[in-house]
Amino acid sequence: MLKQDSRIYVAGHRGLVGSAILRRLREGQFSGLITRTSAELDLRRQADAESFFEKERPEFVFMAAAKVGGILANNTYRADFIYQNIMIQSNVIHAAWKNEVKKLLFLLIEDLKADGPIQKSWHNFSSLGGNKYHCHLNYRYVACWTHNKGEIEIEVYYVGSREKAPY
Repeated sequence: MLKQDSRIYVAGHRGLVGSAILRRLREGQFSGLITRTSAELDLRRQADAESFFEKERPEFVFMAAAKVGGILANNTYRADFIYQNIMIQSNVIHAAWKNEVKKLLFLLIEDLKADGPIQKSWHNFSSLGGNKYHCHLNYRYVACWTHNKGEIEIEVYYVGSREKAPY
């Protein structure tokens, strides 16, 4: 459980989602907030991520860090963006595990766990019928999930265009 003095790391605190999380935590009077810009901490580098976690010892981590670009950059550097984001996520998850972080919030999964499979507030969300749902994450990727007996299974697909989505 988060306490007012918990050590909380917001990875990606300058982005759209991360800045909203940080703003909400500040409004809640949390005093142990930890942030670093990408210039201060390169989460793509395993040694840097591990050193940071060992030194700062966050108890809770909000994972909102990602390499992003505009439409042109996302289309031009797709493989590079995916690679860099996988490195960031892998290094943060591993460093959090090694340093016994109490809770790592990974946004898509946690939203579905907390609020259930029906996410009407999400842009581009819809039901596929029965226990199947989907949400276009952008023009190239779609998340599809099923909800069965209290468990949610999520798959993210590269579809190239909405016309090639797997449904």
